[in-house]
Amino acid sequence: MNHPTPHAPEAFTRRTTISRRSTLGAALWSAPVIAVATSAPAFATSSPITVDPVPTSVVSALRCAPVGAGTYSFLVREGSGPAAGRDVTITLPAGMEFVPGGGRSLVVTTGSDGLAVVPAFTATGASGTYSILATVAGESAAHTLTVEATPGSVVQVTRASTGQSVEPTFTYATTGITTATIGASNGNTAVRGGASIGSNSVVLTTGGRVTAWGNNATGTPTDLTYNGRAVTGAEFVDTWTSIAGSTTGGVAAGTSASEIYAWQATNSTPVVRRITGVTGTVLGVGAETGYSYALTTDGLWYWADAATAATVMPGTRGATHFSVWSHDRDANAVDLEYGGVVVVGNSLLAWRRTTTPDQYLNTPASVPITSPATIPLPPGGVSKVFASDAVLLVLTTSGALYRMDQTWGTSANPQWVALKDSGVVDFSAFGFDNVWAGGLWLDSTGQVTQFFRNNGSWTSKPPQPILSAPGVPITGVVQTRSSDGTYMVLTASGEVYVWGGNLDHAAFTGVAKKVVLPAGKVTDFNIWGLHIGPYFGGGYVVLENKSC
Repeated sequence: MNHPTPHAPEAFTRRTTISRRSTLGAALWSAPVIAVATSAPAFATSSPITVDPVPTSVVSALRCAPVGAGTYSFLVREGSGPAAGRDVTITLPAGMEFVPGGGRSLVVTTGSDGLAVVPAFTATGASGTYSILATVAGESAAHTLTVEATPGSVVQVTRASTGQSVEPTFTYATTGITTATIGASNGNTAVRGGASIGSNSVVLTTGGRVTAWGNNATGTPTDLTYNGRAVTGAEFVDTWTSIAGSTTGGVAAGTSASEIYAWQATNSTPVVRRITGVTGTVLGVGAETGYSYALTTDGLWYWADAATAATVMPGTRGATHFSVWSHDRDANAVDLEYGGVVVVGNSLLAWRRTTTPDQYLNTPASVPITSPATIPLPPGGVSKVFASDAVLLVLTTSGALYRMDQTWGTSANPQWVALKDSGVVDFSAFGFDNVWAGGLWLDSTGQVTQFFRNNGSWTSKPPQPILSAPGVPITGVVQTRSSDGTYMVLTASGEVYVWGGNLDHAAFTGVAKKVVLPAGKVTDFNIWGLHIGPYFGGGYVVLENKSC
């Protein structure tokens, strides 16, 4: 099979400081609430004991910074009322420890209101998704939160081109960037119409500067400038690479609508434009070939690659989540296909356009994207969404991961199907050419499972756990990245595992390779992958500059 991959869309949902997360609450990434039902012990009273996480607007913590006591808590009930005086065991995952004193397990006693307060703690592990567990009388529940990266040094990752029957190899090289936090990566390689070698990345550095590098830009890391001055104050960033050409670009923004910048380069220094016409407070950005986007409190705004003025999509004021995709080369011809989804209230607004209509993408690009379709959401609140031409994915706040295939664009009654009905705390995914899709889901135990849609079928290649050695699952995973044929995960201890191949890959074994890097714990990373004949891929990792 031949199918390139849009990049993973996580970058635009993440921030550099806990204060921004706290202020905006769960606007873009709502932590799944994982409840674990267990059998009550023989000595349990006739009134059942239940425990639930108390909702909070603080859904992330900055690595190495203390989180105060009471930031997270659990409500224990006995029957319909609060259970006072109950001992509750609070267990932190690997990568977190209580302060002062250290340790990862403490017993707290509920007050008269039934609340079990999580004591102060510090996140010492890599950035990613963590779950704090509360257990009482045989019942358990978890608070899930993200840990944000602290500045570090960037190491470039390059995957050697291989076929399906060959295990991939990866090489690593320092970049000279020493204060990176979050970023994005996207690329291409030999494509229809000739070679277009491009592996392009961007990170935010000290002061919110935007540092980009790659084969379609200057090659070496360069701080983006606008009107002769460095772009600063950015908190969101994303990037794109044309599959059919030698052009790269992206978008970076602060929280102010007047601080949105887009750039483009074709084997040259990036040309930066300021995007105008946007109002509201910026919540996230997305960059794709053809169109880029910014979500604000006033709605979802979009603009073409060479434009400077944005247009708001009607009916999107108050939107909480979005995901976008595009590619300009499918399996049959060079054309632009693009789309996305945005969550508004209890509905999912979705759009997809193409310059070459077919049985799946039958809405031409000439139709404005101001007229999206409305799709009912699956049951449960939304934690995260993902869009591609092959599949839509929704993670609910109850930990269920749902899928809807590409037929939503042509079916009169599109249906959500549970890919996994419980226990998921995060996921990453890719999709292309209407029939190929895949990714990784992360469960509350820190284990990761790979899933794949093989030429339209979800059953021919069942999901498989990813192993560190034959028969030994990788544990303690806090972050995943999925692309077409290249995957990477990060553990709380800062270890990185990488592997190549989708589930239909002849050399796929399910065993990942531990990455050997220069001294330092990995705190963040990004990868891209492309499968057009051979497999290609690349990205970067961020190594800590300090230990907590």
